[in-house]
Amino acid sequence: MNAFAQFAAPSDKPYAHVVSVSGGKDSTATYLLALERRERSGRDFMAVFADTGNEHEWTYNFVRELAGKTGGPEPIWVKADFTSDMARKRDFIARKWPLDGVAQAIVDRAVELLRPTGNPFLDLCMMKGRFPSSGRRFCTDELKIKPMFMAVQRPILEAGVALISWQGVRAEESLA
Repeated sequence: MNAFAQFAAPSDKPYAHVVSVSGGKDSTATYLLALERRERSGRDFMAVFADTGNEHEWTYNFVRELAGKTGGPEPIWVKADFTSDMARKRDFIARKWPLDGVAQAIVDRAVELLRPTGNPFLDLCMMKGRFPSSGRRFCTDELKIKPMFMAVQRPILEAGVALISWQGVRAEESLA
């Protein structure tokens, strides 16, 4: 029996409902709607929280307490890991920068500093060489969408289970 059989529909076409939880009001409302649906139909869902490493402690506490306060499923925590990306970038810097005339002391210092911190947000900023801005957005894709896909959604799809992804987005979200 595959790991996602509990999500099978009566029509025998397997599917899994996955609710993205951020700790905000929109994703919490979505989680509560999925919980109401479970109570009516008996069909379960999974909740997933992507730890960016850059959330307020209140957010982390809220997500930790969500299942206990609602009776819903405990969110699965996922976290981006840039260890291999940073190793490739260190190798690139060590090989290419000297060819471009960068002083060896600067190359050595850059290679030394480009080490994973365990904080996905900070590691991503070091990889990109900058912080995100309104003109250069990269956090959602790299810190939330990709880790959720790799850790939870991809295994569901590879198991031959259809994926229904629930995401709370506020009605007045800007197009940008």
